Amino acid sequence: VCSSDLSMYDRICKNLGRRLSRNSCYRSKLVNRAVGGKEVNGVPTSYHCLGLSMDMDDDETHDKPQLSDLQLAKAIAAMEDVPYDKVILEYGWVHVQLAKQGDEPRRQTFTIRTAGAAAVAGLHA
Repeated sequence: VCSSDLSMYDRICKNLGRRLSRNSCYRSKLVNRAVGGKEVNGVPTSYHCLGLSMDMDDDETHDKPQLSDLQLAKAIAAMEDVPYDKVILEYGWVHVQLAKQGDEPRRQTFTIRTAGAAAVAGLHA
């Protein structure tokens, strides 16, 4: 796991006042292929392969009401001190992605309702 992932994760947890489950951070090319990650000409396009994204949800907090994935995605998207490139509400988790070095974070939000479905701009139930 790259240090930028931990920094982003720790900042999000601190802002929320809770620990979150991290389901996927860095992925090797082989792991990315095994989980159906996209490739172009054999090169993974997933930011997971660059150590710049993670998937998370609120399964760890037992002393507070659990946040839904939609609530979590909206909370992260509202965090001014988290320089995210994309927050994607997926079907069972929240994907948070940092910008590549030298790129400005775009602060985009999307929803993907099912595997293989197209991403829709914004965060929707």
